[in-house]
Amino acid sequence: VCKPSFDLALPNAICSDNAIISLPPEYKWLLKNQEINSINPINNPTGTLTLLASKETEGCTFDSTISVNIIEPITYTIKNIPTHICEGQNLELEVNRGDYTNLKIDFCSTVLDVNKRGNIAYQPSACDLVSNNISANITSYSDALCPSHASSITIPYFNAPEVNLPKLIFECEPFSMDMELEVKQGLNPAINYTIESDYNKQSGNGLSIKHHNLKHGKYALRINLKDKNGCHSKQYLPNFATIWATPSVDFSMANKQRLSLSEREINLYNYTTISSGNFTNKWYYKNSAIATLFSDQNNPSYKLPADTGIFNIMLVASSENNCSDTAKKNVLVVPDIIAFIPSAFTPNNKGPHGNEVFKITSDHAASFNIDIYNRWGQKVFYSNDIEVSWDGTFKGQFCQNGVYLYSINLVNQTGLEYTYQGTVNLIR
Repeated sequence: VCKPSFDLALPNAICSDNAIISLPPEYKWLLKNQEINSINPINNPTGTLTLLASKETEGCTFDSTISVNIIEPITYTIKNIPTHICEGQNLELEVNRGDYTNLKIDFCSTVLDVNKRGNIAYQPSACDLVSNNISANITSYSDALCPSHASSITIPYFNAPEVNLPKLIFECEPFSMDMELEVKQGLNPAINYTIESDYNKQSGNGLSIKHHNLKHGKYALRINLKDKNGCHSKQYLPNFATIWATPSVDFSMANKQRLSLSEREINLYNYTTISSGNFTNKWYYKNSAIATLFSDQNNPSYKLPADTGIFNIMLVASSENNCSDTAKKNVLVVPDIIAFIPSAFTPNNKGPHGNEVFKITSDHAASFNIDIYNRWGQKVFYSNDIEVSWDGTFKGQFCQNGVYLYSINLVNQTGLEYTYQGTVNLIR
């Protein structure tokens, strides 16, 4: 008699929450010496069940032992579900599950098949932002004979706060910045910003960026944002502002603010500086409403037009980036009067302003001397310097009111000698 073959297709493992399993009827089944025709997993403890399957052939009974493991249900627990996720963050979920439990997690743009222990990591995609939620359908499965378990989670997903970055700035120093940032996304974000160059750094907060007197250099803009949803972000604009160097203009006129009509050539000395780069010069004069360009040299000499009055001398220096600065000074051109001699003066400051001393004015004097006498012929003042004036005193004492005689010798720039004699009235 041939021994029958036992072709039994029973699973090696069955979850305890699985439905009742019917056993093949062509066999006789014994469990713990009791005849059965089905297995109800819930009625059996977890562990190994040993079944005896027997079959009678031509009066002979043959049997075979079969082992089946009863295992826990393939349930799972999702832990540490965040209250929300911000754009730019990854979702990480902690999962507690059994040895036989595998998970299939269906997100909006991808499906994760998780068959190993550990946490779940998911990088949100654009479709999550569109819905402002991360939704996941989670289903358990196993190689054992087990019913699956399903659940779903929904986590709010917020845009990271962001502002519209401003246009790049190209300006001359000193530059005053006054602009408003626009919020592109995010719930009422708090904003802190820094404007920085290699040697300058200024910080502020809010949507208004206001800073004064920015010096030349390249400035970067760093912005930190945090909105009411608790979302953080950073923005960086490396070449936010390029501030060009501006010349600092100054010049002198050889200390001459007064010229005569016959000697009206002016010598100009340029003291302009610039912190970076080169600059060009343009010299103008103006004695009416029109400014006339007369030189682009650094230290020019120029003969002003044959006209009297106040001439405004103006120097405009411009950098390679057309950043400019201007300085102005006045020069007075007077008629060719050899000497101006006042007829009276008031030392007690009761007269017109500037008439407190007896002063001779001349634009031609190469040498000069003056003697002043009182009515008794006594010399009360002498000077050979035209810039020295008489204050109406003699040996530290006030002179009396009255008429005083003066004698003046003056030699002009060409060597001609002039002599003036007359009287001046001292009034107290």
